[in-house]
Amino acid sequence: MDLIALSENIEEKIRLLVEKLEQLTLENIALKHEKALLQQELNKQTHNFNQLEDNFFSRKDQAGGENSESPNEKEELKQQLDQYISELDRCIAWLENE
Repeated sequence: MDLIALSENIEEKIRLLVEKLEQLTLENIALKHEKALLQQELNKQTHNFNQLEDNFFSRKDQAGGENSESPNEKEELKQQLDQYISELDRCIAWLENE
């Protein structure tokens, strides 16, 4: 292999490395953006969960320890809480894998 071919080969490898670096940089920016959006969603879900929890316990306290809601309302609230907990768990797991 002569020097010209070797030089061209090195230049091609450098060009490929530069392209790969640009691609990874763009991907990194996109992932950081997605992470920020998920963090905002996690904060929103945490806030909603805390509001539901506060509402649940304040109703329980007002009823003298017994929740004054109907069985359907209790089940609906439980499902909402379960959904928020599931969503929080999913967001936390994603953030831990970051």
